[in-house]
Amino acid sequence: MTVPNPDAARPEAAVGSRLSFDEHLSQAMGGLRSALVDLLASVEADPTTPQKISRRFQVNRNLAWKISRLIGEQDQRAAVRHVPGTQGMRILCERFREAGAPGDIVRAVGDAMEGFLHMVEVQAGDRTALDLTLRSLRPEGEGPEGVLAARKLAFQGNSAVWGVRARARLGLQVVVPSSSEGEVDLAVVGGLYDFWRLRSDVRWPLMHHRFVSDEPTPEQHAVEPIDASSHEPGEPPWLREFCSMPRAACRRLPQVPGELYEIAEGPVGNTASLSCVFGQVVRHAAPFFAPEPGQTGEYQLHLNTPVEACQFDVLVHESLPLEAPPEVVLESRMQVCDTARPLGRPLYALDLQEELRELAPGLPDLASTDIPRMPELVESVLARLGRPRSEFRGYRLEVRFPPIPTVLKLIHPLPVA
Repeated sequence: MTVPNPDAARPEAAVGSRLSFDEHLSQAMGGLRSALVDLLASVEADPTTPQKISRRFQVNRNLAWKISRLIGEQDQRAAVRHVPGTQGMRILCERFREAGAPGDIVRAVGDAMEGFLHMVEVQAGDRTALDLTLRSLRPEGEGPEGVLAARKLAFQGNSAVWGVRARARLGLQVVVPSSSEGEVDLAVVGGLYDFWRLRSDVRWPLMHHRFVSDEPTPEQHAVEPIDASSHEPGEPPWLREFCSMPRAACRRLPQVPGELYEIAEGPVGNTASLSCVFGQVVRHAAPFFAPEPGQTGEYQLHLNTPVEACQFDVLVHESLPLEAPPEVVLESRMQVCDTARPLGRPLYALDLQEELRELAPGLPDLASTDIPRMPELVESVLARLGRPRSEFRGYRLEVRFPPIPTVLKLIHPLPVA
């Protein structure tokens, strides 16, 4: 089998370049699979028995398995992952030739492989880029494994580039009626669990709070720490009971508008990992009712740190009407302008396979596989709000290896006043 030279000018290159991605892929994969079916049939080999093929033709078991899956896979996009490399295909053709396969059939497999490699070159450049494209397209019938694998690679790459990583990111928002009719108070809790540095000189933004007004009145967006007993001026609003971060590991940057706190430089590795949880209550945070239909409210969780998992919980008091579950949106923060949203909708939304889960009324089971002591954390927030757990319902969204920088949003229509 000959391997095409990408630098050589070929007449078929112009033909291939006129085909769309799907057309070219279908043509190349159809030709390759048909040629392999003829090859196995010529020596009476059963493509559904890769172990027998491996033993009979003295080929690697993994190579025999790939050929079996390549022929048997119904979806051509999904079948691409099973196409062997050039060396593997050369070995396969040689073994079948030695076993008595006719020369013209063996040559047809080589020609089909050249056609496949040419398709890769024209449509993607190389196999890695083709694999990424196909993962993004998600072949029909493929589960979330392909997308999750791509996200995990992105997590690993971002960790290496930025020099930090964390096991989990928490967002918790609790909505209760305000003392002013038609408005709500909002408790906002954030957390990073098992955060560690890959480089000792790395500093990392932890939280940034900007006042809506330079001089907010007590009645307008008044902000209070949830754990007032351990809060000191100049510190983030820690929930100390749930933190393992030393005070010296965090500092405030006074030159930034509002309040920006960052994790300072420090030792690297998992043995120097730290966890931090912080939270505030915003009084009179927003109106819960709209003056006219069509307006929405949204809860946001900003994702800026490479994490293995994130959990976003929104708990709503039973007295607040919420007729349907919120819509879930994962919005890119790569956009040029935050205000570039037609009709208030996200302009650059990303694909998200995970589904929002509705929590049972009264929140009987708040335990989490990613967030330690989650029920206790919720209880401490509700105690600050003076509300029992039995009065709430809620929603939970869990995402593995979330892409960054993004914003997770739960959007719901506001009831009309």
